[in-house]
Amino acid sequence: MPSNTSPGLIPASGGAKARFDGRRLSVERDRTVWHIPVEAIRSAELGEGSAVSVELSGDASGASRHGLGVSFSAPAANVIAAKVLRDRLNAALAAVSPAADGHSLVVRETLPRFRHRFLTAEFRRQQIAAGALLVWLVVIVAIAGPGTLAFVSWLTPLGGFVVGIAVARRIRPMRTLRRRGVTVPGRVVGSVSAGSKSSAQHYPLLTFAADDGTTHEKVRSVVSVWAVPLNGPVDVTYDPEDPALATRPKTFSHSFNTVVMVAMGGLLAGLGLFILVLLATG
Repeated sequence: MPSNTSPGLIPASGGAKARFDGRRLSVERDRTVWHIPVEAIRSAELGEGSAVSVELSGDASGASRHGLGVSFSAPAANVIAAKVLRDRLNAALAAVSPAADGHSLVVRETLPRFRHRFLTAEFRRQQIAAGALLVWLVVIVAIAGPGTLAFVSWLTPLGGFVVGIAVARRIRPMRTLRRRGVTVPGRVVGSVSAGSKSSAQHYPLLTFAADDGTTHEKVRSVVSVWAVPLNGPVDVTYDPEDPALATRPKTFSHSFNTVVMVAMGGLLAGLGLFILVLLATG
């Protein structure tokens, strides 16, 4: 087996991690994760330091498919943990036969880049909304006086908030999925209610396998349904750039509620503006 400094190994440093669930070994370094099923492993031995040196089965030319190399290092927290990992891997290997081409079974995944919440687009939108609300309250006080603040100040912001929710959580996600969504077979595995437990609106929880081989579980559907959905197969449309954005086929109730939200929000916002104009010109 090569040493831990071999080009074919991932060094057990730089924040690398390894996890084994009895069926699949996952090795993570930086934002890349390799998922290696037991059948893809030929052998597992103690490496240098607190790591387990793992060799994949199959021809060495297959290593270029995933970038791990023929052998790689699965890091552990210490030497004892490395021995435990080695023994668990060997026990699992004893129960299976190595695949003829283990390299083809390795799945490589790139994790999304972490962004601090103060740098996210959502936080910037919250800042803009808070600033707009502050400006709105100042305008009301300047035009109508502080005595009318409690009466009219909430109408337009509330209406704008309702419209904003409809756009952010319903209209924009569906436009994104229409523009670049991919449809695959999936399953409904549960649901969450909108607001309270007694709500008539429920969002199915979807489990599906993306085209890149990754599995995504309990992803909340953009489209809602009236009643609690039955578990079972369903077509799932997801965003390849963000698989956490997914939906079941569109329903009438979802479209109807979206229209109602936009209409009610627009009515409230318009009523607030109308009352403010009356106060300013009266």
